[in-house]
Amino acid sequence: EQILHWSSLACPSNASLIIKKFPTVGLMGEGSKHSVNPSSPKINLEETSKGPVKAGYLKYKEEPSKLLSANKFQDRYFVLREGKLWLYKDMKSSKAEKAFPIRSLKVYLGVKKKLKPPTNWGLTLLSEKHHWYLCCDGQNSQLDWLNSIFMAQHKA
Repeated sequence: EQILHWSSLACPSNASLIIKKFPTVGLMGEGSKHSVNPSSPKINLEETSKGPVKAGYLKYKEEPSKLLSANKFQDRYFVLREGKLWLYKDMKSSKAEKAFPIRSLKVYLGVKKKLKPPTNWGLTLLSEKHHWYLCCDGQNSQLDWLNSIFMAQHKA
């Protein structure tokens, strides 16, 4: 849960960083190319001319809380496309409640325990003014979302 700060290490000059490839990374973005209606949130993982697209339900919480009552995690439908992560109340909603610009976000694996996340597989999204917390149903879903967000950040 602790973010790696090189300066906080006993001897930062001796530290090394190991980067490993996730097995699911090779599967992402290799789908068929389809035309997607940008106003429709009812889509699955695909590739479009405007970058990767992923959609699904996640548990969501934000700080400071503006949309959610009692500041608890709630189910929301998310769509990743056009360089943004779109938040809908549900799959049937035609208007997004929020749109997070992907390029400017810092993305971290996990959610602070003090927030009482409903699952162990979360993502923390940070902007200059806000913190958003997303919880996935399982590790595969978590890694798929993380990979899709990273792909969108570098293709947008």
